[in-house]
Amino acid sequence: MLAYLTAKGISSSQDFYKAFEFYYLNSGDVNFQENTNYTKLKKASLNFYDYLGYLDFDYTSKSIVVNPTQFIYIPSSQGRKCLLIGGRDAELVQELINTASKYNIQVESIKQVESNQDLLLPDAITIKGYSDIGDKYGERSIVAFAEELGVDFNADELHQLSLMNFSADITDYENNLLLEEETDREDYGWARKIFNAETLQYEWDTSANFDRDFSLLEYKLNEYTFHSRLWLKGKCYLIDKNWGKYIALKKAGKQVILYDEQKHKIVIPFELPLPRLLAEAVMLMSGQAPAFVKIEGRNYRVFDNIPSTIIKNLFDKLGQKVKTYSL
Repeated sequence: MLAYLTAKGISSSQDFYKAFEFYYLNSGDVNFQENTNYTKLKKASLNFYDYLGYLDFDYTSKSIVVNPTQFIYIPSSQGRKCLLIGGRDAELVQELINTASKYNIQVESIKQVESNQDLLLPDAITIKGYSDIGDKYGERSIVAFAEELGVDFNADELHQLSLMNFSADITDYENNLLLEEETDREDYGWARKIFNAETLQYEWDTSANFDRDFSLLEYKLNEYTFHSRLWLKGKCYLIDKNWGKYIALKKAGKQVILYDEQKHKIVIPFELPLPRLLAEAVMLMSGQAPAFVKIEGRNYRVFDNIPSTIIKNLFDKLGQKVKTYSL
């Protein structure tokens, strides 16, 4: 599927969905279930193709552009390790394998976790250099390898940290909200759900009154129209649904994200998707979409290969404090 998108170059979400349907119906690796919501499956797949660096999806125009093929550094306990992102096909992958030994480089293809197989996501392809300190631990070999293959590689950039630094933090988002996102104060009481920081769910509340001093709301006007709003000190603001939940958790003083320091994994409740740039930064640490686990009856997303050196920065961005946990 990625090879098809690469050949097409520029397309739309509808092109993606049609390709997804074709490959899904003709794949022997997926589990057909009558109760599967294929519309949600296609949308989730497109989001992950975006977050994993294969393409850039414009959520307003619905256009898709396949990213340039490139290597980016990912955390490694020894040597230098890179992830292949952007467009690719089988011919390029074979060329990687054929050329690797010339530069003392290991190429590894890592399947996505089993719980995500229905999303038709590409394997994560990594390369690793093992040379000594005189070769900057393999960096010069990777540079030469990339040049021969014609693959972009910036040895001076940590792509994930650039994404994190470019992202607003929760205080920046709150300040911008108050300055630019005030909207009309009409309350659609019959369509109102209020976010509960204890359950992490939006819950129906169609009573005559609610807390206009602080409430994170979702108005479900019909099956396809949802409005996310924050009521704060009697005023109403347009709000990003993902940032809104973390603002509500900050207000309630709730710490809900876990970190396994030994396994370098972040564990985030399923109901709390990360804001877009932070989601991209975290997934590009490994090239893997998050696995799903159940802990004490709650569903979580698990993100892999997250070094402790960036954890405080990530948690600070979200207004959370580190809670250690052993998976």
